[in-house]
Amino acid sequence: MILKIQYVVFYTNDMGRAVTFYRKFLGPECEGSDDRFTEFRVGDALFGIKMSTEPREAPGHQTVILECDDVKSIYGFCRGLDVPTAKELSVESWGVNFAVLDPDGNKVEFVQRQT
Repeated sequence: MILKIQYVVFYTNDMGRAVTFYRKFLGPECEGSDDRFTEFRVGDALFGIKMSTEPREAPGHQTVILECDDVKSIYGFCRGLDVPTAKELSVESWGVNFAVLDPDGNKVEFVQRQT
């Protein structure tokens, strides 16, 4: 059996602020957007941002890991924007990674695997 991630959803209390943040990394084009929900295409999957409307949709408690081909450039870009860092750039046996926090405190990790 093969499983693939199709959709990831993060919750926010401020849609405009969250969309502005994610457009920096995911591009300006949204698959769809309104005042309650926005979605971006990330490879074969969709990444959604939803306004929190019930207690279980708690912003600040989600993590997503995005694979990229030049993690050091993205790290420099984030440092230039003064984005809060959750984990500094780190070289591991399997690759290089770092993590930032979005405006709601959700963790976004960027990974470049060693080949």
